[in-house]
Amino acid sequence: MNQGWLPPTEYYATLPALIGSGGVLCRDAHGRVLLVETSYQTDDVYETLVVR
Repeated sequence: MNQGWLPPTEYYATLPALIGSGGVLCRDAHGRVLLVETSYQTDDVYETLVVR
């Protein structure tokens, strides 16, 4: 079921009104920063991005 492309104004109307992200910097009393390695992505993701 191919409905075709939407005109730009209709397409933009379907996008979220707000695009957001978040982040946290955790430090202890000595000023050390907590570094966390993600476990949901593999190195293949980054290799694929570099190749493209």
